[in-house]
Amino acid sequence: MKNIDIKFTRKANKTFNLIWGMICDKFLSMMQSVEKGFVHYKKGKYTKAIAIYTKAIKDTSYNHMAYRARGQAYCAIEKYKEALKDYTKSIELYPFDADTYYSRGWVYETLGKHKEAIKDYQIAIEINPKDYSYHLNLGIIYTEQRKVKKAIIEFTEAIKVNPKSYKGYANRAITYGQQKMTGKALADYDKALKLNPSNVRCLNNRGIIYKEKGLYGKAIDDYSKAIKTNPKYAKAYYNRGTIYRIQKEYAKAIKDYTKALKLEPSYRKEKGLINRLKNELKGIK
Repeated sequence: MKNIDIKFTRKANKTFNLIWGMICDKFLSMMQSVEKGFVHYKKGKYTKAIAIYTKAIKDTSYNHMAYRARGQAYCAIEKYKEALKDYTKSIELYPFDADTYYSRGWVYETLGKHKEAIKDYQIAIEINPKDYSYHLNLGIIYTEQRKVKKAIIEFTEAIKVNPKSYKGYANRAITYGQQKMTGKALADYDKALKLNPSNVRCLNNRGIIYKEKGLYGKAIDDYSKAIKTNPKYAKAYYNRGTIYRIQKEYAKAIKDYTKALKLEPSYRKEKGLINRLKNELKGIK
C-alpha cells in the first residue's frame, strides 16, 4: 500500500510540476508581450504598442494585462470608446485591479459620464484606499456637482494619504472658496503654495481671496508672482489690473488689461473699460 502511495505521489508531483511549469511559461510570455508593448508606449509610439498588445490578446485571449495596457494606449491617442471597451474586458477577466477601475473611471469622466466615473472611483478606493489619486479625482467630480461635503471628505482623505502633494490642499481650497469659507480656503492655499510655491493657479486664487478681504498689497504680490512664473497667464494680468483700477492707478491698470486682452481673446469685452480708463487718465493729467 505504501509503495502504491509513493508511486501515486511521485506521479502527481510530476504532473503538478508540468502543469505549473506550463502556467508559469504562459504567464511569463504574457508579461513579456506587455512589457514589449510598453517600451514603444513610453517612446510615444502608441500605434506600434497597440499592435503588440493586439497580438498578445490574440495569442492569449484571457490576458487582462494586455487589454488594460491597450486601453492606456488608446487613451493616449484619444480613442476613448476603444479604451473603454478594453478596460471593461480587463475588469471582466480580473476584477481585482484598482488601477483598471480608476483608469476606466477617468475615461468615463472624460466622456462626461460622471455617474459611471464615480462608481469606478469608489470601487478603486474600496480595493486600494491608499492611493491619493483615486480620492482626488472623485473629489473633483463631487466639486463639479456641488456635492461639497463629499468633495471635502475625498480631498481630506487624499491629504491624509499623501500630505506632501499640493493638489489635495489646492482642490479643497477651491471647494471651500465656493462655499465662501474664505478662512479655510486661505489656509489650504497657504499649505498648497508652501509645497508648490510657483503654482500660478493657487497664486491667482489666493490673490482673489486677498482682494475680497481688501488686502490689495498681498493680492498684487500673488498676481505678480504668478506673472513672473508664467508671463502668459492672462488671468493674473486681468486680476492685477482690477486692483490697480480700484486703487485708481489707471496707467498700470490699462497696461495689465491690455496684456490680458492680448493673451486671452475672451477679455475683448473689456476693451470699452480700457478706453474709459484712458479717458480717466487724460482727465487726471
